[in-house]
Amino acid sequence: MSKFSFSWDKGVGIFLILAVLLGSLLSDNFANVSNLSFVLRDVTEFAIIALAMTFLIISGEIDLSVASTLNLSSASLGFLYRAGVPFELAIIGGLLVGLACGLFNGYLVTKLGLPSLAVTIATLALYRGLSYALLGNKPVNELPEFWISLGYGRIPGTFIPWSTILLVLLVALAWFILH
Repeated sequence: MSKFSFSWDKGVGIFLILAVLLGSLLSDNFANVSNLSFVLRDVTEFAIIALAMTFLIISGEIDLSVASTLNLSSASLGFLYRAGVPFELAIIGGLLVGLACGLFNGYLVTKLGLPSLAVTIATLALYRGLSYALLGNKPVNELPEFWISLGYGRIPGTFIPWSTILLVLLVALAWFILH
């Protein structure tokens, strides 16, 4: 007969199951389709970021500027779109800015030998400042309807957001790379 062994992973899993059960019992709206869709959409964004961070952590590095990189990429997209660039090209511009940020961090760490912790703390502030310089306190919130529905909409007939498809594809790619 095997003895039950406790681990933090099991404890967190049990706590999560109990929290979901308790939430479902206390509120009719907790486990409904709409709420599950919102949770899945919100988790997808963080999961994509965490997936990218996995490769850095496996290599023994860290990037504390990831949120500021995302912010600068988004601000660049908004800046370009506000300046009259077609949205699809602005998306490419935002992605290129994110790539440039990552390459800059990587250069400072791998070629100059600077510690990733110090580099990414510095670029965190730099990228955040550049974001503010681009947009100030004026958000870009009038976007093409197609892209809004792609970002916030669900696959017809399901509660699954479109963004989750991207996550599944990226997880499959990451699994392939790691194995």
